[in-house]
Amino acid sequence: MGFLKKFWRKKEPPKVPEKAKTEKTPLEILCTESPAVYEALERTMLLDPRKLNLSLEQAIANAKEVEKSGDTKKAFSAWNRAGQLSIFEGDVRKVKMCFAKCVELDPTFKPKIIEPGITEKAVKVAQEYYRKHLSAEEKKEAPKLTK
Repeated sequence: MGFLKKFWRKKEPPKVPEKAKTEKTPLEILCTESPAVYEALERTMLLDPRKLNLSLEQAIANAKEVEKSGDTKKAFSAWNRAGQLSIFEGDVRKVKMCFAKCVELDPTFKPKIIEPGITEKAVKVAQEYYRKHLSAEEKKEAPKLTK
């Protein structure tokens, strides 16, 4: 009978883990006053665009070339990359142009960064982020010369 008792027992509800306190990212800290700017940058900004080894002009030329080929998915990706690089460069006009092209290629894509009044603020915050964090990384990575 002891064998059958284990089948008749009530199951305990699964334990739900407590939510761990998450620390804010440097970008969230910069955007504490404007959550809309954070929403605009969280999916469109690259944290270190230097790793692409691609200039903005090259990215735009590549996006135009891919768009001519007719592959909308690759063209969307190329214009998105160009938009990310334009945020890094701080060129508000090109940010709007590149992400507007993304919307043309995929109407379901609704980036908050091209909404009126947000683009300028978002680019300004991104530039501040890059100034603080990319220069700090360069200092860490710089080799020390000893004689």
